[in-house]
Amino acid sequence: MIQLLAKRFIKDYQKTSDPGVQAKYIALSGTMGLVLNLFLFLSKLVIGVMANSIAMISDSFNNLSDSLTSIIAIAGSMLSTMPADEEHPLGHGRFEYVASLLVSIVIMYVGIELLRNSVEKILHPEQVDFSLLAILILLLSIAIKLYMYRYNHQLAKQFSSGLNDGVAKDSLNDVIATGGILAAMIFTYITGLPSDGVAGVIISFLVLRTGFEFARDTVSLLLGEKPSDELIQEIEDEICKGKYVRGFHDLQIHDYGRGNVLASVHAEIPIDVTVMEIHNSIDTIERQVKQKTGVELVIHMDPSYYLNEPQYDEEKDMKTTVLDILDVSEDEEKIKLAADVIKRGGLVVMPTETVYGLAANGLDAEAIEKIFEAKNRPVDNPLILHVASIEEVRPLVKEIPPHALILMEKLWPGPLTIILEKSKVVPEILSAGGKTVAIRMPDNPIALRLIELSGVPLAAPSANISGKPSPTNAIDVYVDLNGKVDVILDGGGSRIGIESTVLDMTTDPPKILRPGYFGKNFMEELIPRVEYDEGILDEGVTPKSPGMKYRHYAPKAELIVYSAELEDPIQKINKDAAAFQEAGLKVGIMTFAEHMVLYDVDVILNVGSSFDTEQMAKELYTKLRDFDRMGVDVILAEGVAERGLGFAIMDRLRKSSGGKVVEPQ
Repeated sequence: MIQLLAKRFIKDYQKTSDPGVQAKYIALSGTMGLVLNLFLFLSKLVIGVMANSIAMISDSFNNLSDSLTSIIAIAGSMLSTMPADEEHPLGHGRFEYVASLLVSIVIMYVGIELLRNSVEKILHPEQVDFSLLAILILLLSIAIKLYMYRYNHQLAKQFSSGLNDGVAKDSLNDVIATGGILAAMIFTYITGLPSDGVAGVIISFLVLRTGFEFARDTVSLLLGEKPSDELIQEIEDEICKGKYVRGFHDLQIHDYGRGNVLASVHAEIPIDVTVMEIHNSIDTIERQVKQKTGVELVIHMDPSYYLNEPQYDEEKDMKTTVLDILDVSEDEEKIKLAADVIKRGGLVVMPTETVYGLAANGLDAEAIEKIFEAKNRPVDNPLILHVASIEEVRPLVKEIPPHALILMEKLWPGPLTIILEKSKVVPEILSAGGKTVAIRMPDNPIALRLIELSGVPLAAPSANISGKPSPTNAIDVYVDLNGKVDVILDGGGSRIGIESTVLDMTTDPPKILRPGYFGKNFMEELIPRVEYDEGILDEGVTPKSPGMKYRHYAPKAELIVYSAELEDPIQKINKDAAAFQEAGLKVGIMTFAEHMVLYDVDVILNVGSSFDTEQMAKELYTKLRDFDRMGVDVILAEGVAERGLGFAIMDRLRKSSGGKVVEPQ
């Protein structure tokens, strides 16, 4: 019957793999269920009243509630096919799960009502009138419910439909319930003993159990349950078939309802194959996964090995090796390899909680010189020494003042660099000929273990070409420094995303030379007084901290920053963007997630919520690099209020833009 109706009412009814067609089948089955249940409700109600059977009357209202279930199934299936919109970019597929939950609630409500009426019938038994018509109606009900169970069960298996599965289970419950009523009626007729209420109690418990189990399964889907082993295996098999994929990790699968299952994975691909070749290979894998499983897979590429071992002259050329570090203890051999490079005077890129750092032996002048060469960094721009313990600081400085020791003990490891008077063991090139040295202890287990295994403090500025945005992931490091460093340790994305706070402890009171994660107010909770440095150093003066003298963190595109103190920064940005576009320039806007819909330009990137400065700090440099990758000519960036971490973010934006900040008049 369902197939005949499908041919009549469903366009392209044979395309059962189409989520839209599946939803129409589910709606059709709900419509059929509505008609059949209304017929059974009216029939049983009339006969139940005539026979004075509480069980039969209760069963009639059970069929009425099933009509409601059918309406829910119809509505749920139709709502689930609504197209994605601005508020629901991943569609409305989970409406089907919500509808399934409502069905389970209706089933449990029916069970409770049936139990209440049955107990009442046991306490106050009444004579049930036996009639042949009642028997025939009950038999017809059983036949109809068996049919409903059969076609709903088939649809549930064919389309993995929780709704049809719930209706099928409910139909089977009705068969048991109606069969129990029929058996009780015959038993009472033969023996004369009242059994109507007892049968109702037994049936009610069966109904309640089914409703509870169905609710539990549906809630599990709504909360997000582990995908089936079969689906995971299918996806993994297709990934491994990829021409250039050596391995993969972090496979994530997210179910957003019928026809909308998304997945992401990190695939290990070769370093020495062109981007176009890799792109075509990845596209093929994603297409095959979609065709075979219906899952939309997004593959993140992790360049991690050489397909063809490159030929190079050890006397002249440097080969950069990228090593994935997923767990410090399990991958310690990789970190030891990097430490050996440090001991030989080589260069290693390490992840930290702030940005990636380009590390070398901090006590070896020749190794430090390689840092300046690799970065094309001016030699009068000092470097920071990284240590793994407070005890390692003592040989590097003349003394550790009490307040400096307090900050070290409370905030290390962490994004705080402390400037102290240096000892003779610190090379002149590291401090740019100055009398002080900047030292910090990074809050990253990979960096700390590298320092420990190297056995020396590490000089480590940001691992980028001088002046460009600092890198917060290994791919951006590779773009800048491939062939200029020996090893890149890939530890994933940086947690904080902007450089450490630099605090000069050689002055009284101490001065913040570079704002960062730890602000003035935060540190004044630990020591009496801290000030921000108010001056800009003259060209002839040696700076005490990196990032004070030259333009830093700058994208290739022109960057203009709009102060949050402007009366209407969004209106001003839109006005300027229109002018740049009229001049034929490709415009990019860096904004917040809440404001994206307020702009209409070539490229719009968001740095998270305007209420989450930590997310903005984490995204800032990556987004600046993304604009360059997208070839924009000018970037218009929304600023933030200069308080807390916002002070450090605006400091970076000022340096990135070369001071091009639109302030209130």
